[in-house]
Amino acid sequence: MARTVRSGVVEATITGDIDDIVDQIGGGAAGVVRRQFRATHEKIYADALALWPERSGRSKAGLRVRERITADAIESVIDNVETYAYKIRFSQYTADELTRRATTARQREWIRRKLGRGAPSAKYTMRPVWSTLIRTPHNREAKRLAQNIERDVQRLADGS
Repeated sequence: MARTVRSGVVEATITGDIDDIVDQIGGGAAGVVRRQFRATHEKIYADALALWPERSGRSKAGLRVRERITADAIESVIDNVETYAYKIRFSQYTADELTRRATTARQREWIRRKLGRGAPSAKYTMRPVWSTLIRTPHNREAKRLAQNIERDVQRLADGS
């Protein structure tokens, strides 16, 4: 199956042959690194998605994990297609506080549109979402990730 990939004005068609080559690479050290990064990023992504605040839902829908393969690198990244995602903060109110404020359906709808759904708990109020849900967990996982990659590459080198 062929698919087309675009980057700026450059366009390339990837055939099954290229996918097969990437899969063959996956059996070696590069594959170990890709799998470890992918697993870590998928976990961080799932945790972030569960807590991501939303008003319109665009920034939450724009969150993604993807791999970029270039001539000299294979990268696994978590990014957001919405350019303003790094500016988003959790609400100054918790979800419980907002629920207590609204007594009618009309009030609940107005609060949801104006204030969002509220922060999951008091520890999240007014904190930057990207730093709290993506960058900080990624930095926390970095040491464990390096140890897992080192262990798996060593196993690969030992032939086990």
